[in-house]
Amino acid sequence: MSAFRRAATLARAVVREARAERLTFMAGSIAYHAFVSLLPFMLVVLLLVTSVDDQATAVDVLDAIGTYLSPNASGLLTRTVTEATERTSLSLLGVGVLLWGTIKIFRSLDAAFSNIYDLDHRKSVVDTFRDAVVALLAVGAGLLVAGAIGSVLSFGPGPLGRVLNRIVSTVSLVVVFLPLFYLFPDEDVSVSEVVPGTVFAAAGWTVLEYLFRYYVAVAGVGERYGVVGTIVLLVTWLYFSGFVILIGGALNAVLGGRTADVAEYGWGENDAAKSRSPFGDELEAVGEALAAGHSLTLRVGDTEVTLPPPDEYEAEVSAPNRPDSLGGDEVEGHLDLTWVRGRSGGDDEV
Repeated sequence: MSAFRRAATLARAVVREARAERLTFMAGSIAYHAFVSLLPFMLVVLLLVTSVDDQATAVDVLDAIGTYLSPNASGLLTRTVTEATERTSLSLLGVGVLLWGTIKIFRSLDAAFSNIYDLDHRKSVVDTFRDAVVALLAVGAGLLVAGAIGSVLSFGPGPLGRVLNRIVSTVSLVVVFLPLFYLFPDEDVSVSEVVPGTVFAAAGWTVLEYLFRYYVAVAGVGERYGVVGTIVLLVTWLYFSGFVILIGGALNAVLGGRTADVAEYGWGENDAAKSRSPFGDELEAVGEALAAGHSLTLRVGDTEVTLPPPDEYEAEVSAPNRPDSLGGDEVEGHLDLTWVRGRSGGDDEV
């Protein structure tokens, strides 16, 4: 298969995964949590930087971070946060309250990645909170580094300087996003497996920043509609930014064969690996027997039970033919059985 056809197949697989997991809807939820958490996050950053350095340096770093988070409203955010710090202090404000508001966005991302990777098990509140805190610390450190680099490193306003600035911005975003794509799937993934989606998200944010800056310059939203127009544009930016991150997660899941929706659709099926699995033929035989209407007998240790034919069943074995750089071949089988009261002929629901 040519590189073009492989890329087209991969793109269709990612689109199919995005539709199956309703990523556009998830992006709206993330945009809301990001909007209500953006100011608390930047306020915490400013107060922490101010506590170890002077106010001017903190504002420069915050302005650079604001460029990554919102290219159209970074000035408004910087002014708002700076004025807030002038009226309070780190101890009076209550870092705990601010961090709780900031963690909400990472909890939303954690839930979204669990859906993308088809994880059925539910995390406990403690595990979810722990992952969100770790991601917050990692992303916060990455943003501080990226903001510090952006505040001191500039290649000038010329064409070459703009290109170099974009490259530095993209590399900085890769550093910021990598912890998200590595921590949130709650799967045993490798760093190399999450690099494609991380690079895609970083490049996507860089392109979005350029497009939004161009639109703001041409349309003059801030001058024409004032603060309301700026807020609407900010929410739109957060929506598309969240959507790009989710698409990056879907890309990693498809490439790694981690999602049942398109496990073989993205890489093709490895029949040899499937035939070598210790459960492939057995699951297919169970599916054929259930299709014939036979009852189901289960034996676990000394316990044996016989159940009526299920109303709904699915027996499937998948073996995506993924490259060794992304973990190699992996065979996955699952058997889903469902009995519904009123249709299976029994009085009780199983």
